[in-house]
Amino acid sequence: MLVIRDLARYRHEGPPPVVTIGNFDGVHLGHQRLLTRLLELAEEHSLCAFVVTFEPHPAHVLAPSRALPLISSYEERLRILERFGIHGVLVIPFDREFAAKDSITFVRRILLEGLGARHVLVGPDTRFGQDRGGDADSLSSLGRQMGFEVTAIAPITVNGHPVSSSAVRKLVLAGDVATAAHLLGRFHRLQGEIVRGRRRGRGMGYPTANLAPSTQLLPADGVYAGRLWRGTASHDAVINVGRRPTFGARERTIEAHLPGFSGDLYGEKAGLDLVARLRDERRFRSQAALAEQIALDLEHAREILR
Repeated sequence: MLVIRDLARYRHEGPPPVVTIGNFDGVHLGHQRLLTRLLELAEEHSLCAFVVTFEPHPAHVLAPSRALPLISSYEERLRILERFGIHGVLVIPFDREFAAKDSITFVRRILLEGLGARHVLVGPDTRFGQDRGGDADSLSSLGRQMGFEVTAIAPITVNGHPVSSSAVRKLVLAGDVATAAHLLGRFHRLQGEIVRGRRRGRGMGYPTANLAPSTQLLPADGVYAGRLWRGTASHDAVINVGRRPTFGARERTIEAHLPGFSGDLYGEKAGLDLVARLRDERRFRSQAALAEQIALDLEHAREILR
């Protein structure tokens, strides 16, 4: 997949592109429908499929104090787009100067002069240009004037839930990772490095891998069934997200117990897929009572993961 970071130095070769625009945070099922249609249009009209996206996320530039945590990192989004079969991605460095460009300038300089777009595909929430003034209707009008086609697709819902990055984010923050997975089309994954903890779990017979997360979007405190990924290898896991109130701890940690696993993971990069929430995190009267509950959590997780 071609990744363009400097449009001024880009010289297009081969068939012209059909283009779609967006942040694609999470690359959820709504995004996936858009990308599938993009690839269909490319094949139908002998074009190549291009995505135009922004880095950093516009909300983190325009309203940093109100910006919500991202579902996926910039690198993760590119990996998913490549696996999807997208031919090229234009990554626009987003700043306040770029945000001040009106929608007509954006279309002319970026889509037409820069990429040579013949066709533009837009989703239900597509907005671009100064004050997000460009949308599907204005783009269709510009297409008639400037000589490119525009296709719009309708929003989708899953089990009554509108599919959007905001909806996914809200579900994960509430701990409803199972419903979030239905909207994402995969489990929400926490990426990071395995670091040394206080080894309290090991003393109770339940050693844990402690994740220092690089992922911004973390779930509500609680206990989850999930899987730990190291490259292509996976291990079933019971994951605790929280402050370990039984031990009087204050810092928030992410700990995963891997039943049947023995080995040293310190320093490794890993991902934790959150499959389902088992229960709230709570304080137990003793470590023995906590150990009894962990045994129940393990059995519950086995049933879910099986």
